[in-house]
Amino acid sequence: MYKVFRYKKVIYMIVVIAVITFLLSSVSIILLYNNTKKNIKNRLTDIVERERFFALSILKDNTSNEFHILEHIKDTTTLGKYGEITILRKDKDSIEILMSSKKINLRYKTHERNLAGTSFYKSAHNESGFMTDIDLKGKKIFAAYTYVEPLNWGIVAQISAWETSKPFIKTLLLVLFLTIFLGSVSTIVLFKMTNPIIDDLKKNQQLLIKAKEEAEESEKQLIKAQKTSKTGNWIWFFEDNRVWWSDEVYRIFNLEKSNFTGNLDEIIKASIHPDDIKTVEQSNLSVLRNNKPIPVEYRILNGDGTFKYVYAVADEIVLDKEGNKKCLTGIVKDITDYKHIQLELIKAKEEAEQSNKLKTAFLQNMSHEIRTPMNAIMGFAELLPHEFGNQQKLEKYTTIINQRCSDLLDIINGILNVAQIESGLLPVHVGQCQLGQLTNELYDLFKEYQRKQNKQHINFKVRTYDISEDTIIYTDVVKLKQILINLISNAFKFTDQGFVELGIKMVNSDELLFSVSDSGIGIPEEKKDYIFERFAQLESMSGRLYGGTGLGLSIVKGLVGLLNGKIWLESEVKKGTTFYFTLPLQNNKKN
Repeated sequence: MYKVFRYKKVIYMIVVIAVITFLLSSVSIILLYNNTKKNIKNRLTDIVERERFFALSILKDNTSNEFHILEHIKDTTTLGKYGEITILRKDKDSIEILMSSKKINLRYKTHERNLAGTSFYKSAHNESGFMTDIDLKGKKIFAAYTYVEPLNWGIVAQISAWETSKPFIKTLLLVLFLTIFLGSVSTIVLFKMTNPIIDDLKKNQQLLIKAKEEAEESEKQLIKAQKTSKTGNWIWFFEDNRVWWSDEVYRIFNLEKSNFTGNLDEIIKASIHPDDIKTVEQSNLSVLRNNKPIPVEYRILNGDGTFKYVYAVADEIVLDKEGNKKCLTGIVKDITDYKHIQLELIKAKEEAEQSNKLKTAFLQNMSHEIRTPMNAIMGFAELLPHEFGNQQKLEKYTTIINQRCSDLLDIINGILNVAQIESGLLPVHVGQCQLGQLTNELYDLFKEYQRKQNKQHINFKVRTYDISEDTIIYTDVVKLKQILINLISNAFKFTDQGFVELGIKMVNSDELLFSVSDSGIGIPEEKKDYIFERFAQLESMSGRLYGGTGLGLSIVKGLVGLLNGKIWLESEVKKGTTFYFTLPLQNNKKN
């Protein structure tokens, strides 16, 4: 560090010396230029005054000796190679050149307007002085001029401006040479002196570049890691109640950096679910008061009304140099996917538990349903030998045995139907079905069913809306009958007073809507979600008042799906239930 400081001092000294040298040289050149011009003026003025005095002296002794004066001027000029003395006089509107020290025999006249403003013109018009002029060849000159009245002469002493600039130019070239020399020497000295510093600087620069690249790469990897893990970090500055976020936190909160104010209160109010705000604030306060991090889960509101689940920890308080609390740091992680999986697992667990309960109820129900006809079959079968001679009792016992066998067969068929539907092995046979014929068969079937079940008091109706009895659909007639028989049987089973009604309606050009309504006990709201599940029974919790295996609606749902339809229900407890299902007029599904 000391070495670098010492080199800096030397560099500063060299720079200062160079600047001072340049300034002194510039001042010297300016003074030299001014002195040179001043000396030229004095010299030229002295010459013309001397020649004027000489001419007046000669004329005082001999008024006719002009030639002697001209000869003297020719012999006594001291202006060098580039200087010249010219004698002239005015003749009316012309100016006559009598003699030039450089060209002895030069003698000519020219109109005075050709020389207007020049030193020749002013000298011929009885003026004296000094000026920067242009000679007869158009070159710049310095000229002193005067007038000799007795002779009507003008005397002009002139010298080339180039000649007077020679010392200045020489000095300028010398200064430039010295400056270049000094600059070169200084550069070499500086190069030699600073070369180790430059090498150190280069090394340091390379280290800085490498460190910068490593830092940038580390930052990229951090951003990538945060994005992959959906985890961001934040800093809460206490002084102005503002927070800093990493890029991933912006993504988690669905906010743009440009729209981010950083105000913590605004963020909590705008982004965190109102029910979770208190939990978040308590977590932060726990760290501030007790320096004890408390992880917390809360929800972030999305713009579309949905929300995300996040896991956050305020983990460390940072102190300033005086030991005051400066900021609080922490992390936040998007756990929405995990939370959904967790909720789905909870739901699946609840469904599994419900399914297990249903299976238990089913097994209990099946044992009852199967045992009842089996007991009847076995009991009356044992009585047959004892009543062999009683024809009337034999017929009665045989009829009961046949009915219980039929009941047992229905139970077994129901179980087999469910198995076939779930395995996808139940075939669909599409054929013509005339609605009028279908509804007549169902009406006759259930009128007989009412008679056998002693439910003739229930009003059973079949209604068609906007369709004729000749309407034909293409579907599996057997399965459609099975669906309607199951739904209508259920309606009669759970209805003691009122009505049961089958309705058929055209909902669009290629689809029919079937409905089975009753005024029975209805279905509670909490039962509607799983009423179509296997083994589900309304009365499983109320002492099994109505019987049944709990497979009927599960079979109905499966059959409707096989026929490319949809099924749903509407119900109100103690007011009745309506089952709806749709079927296409033209079913193209075949197995």
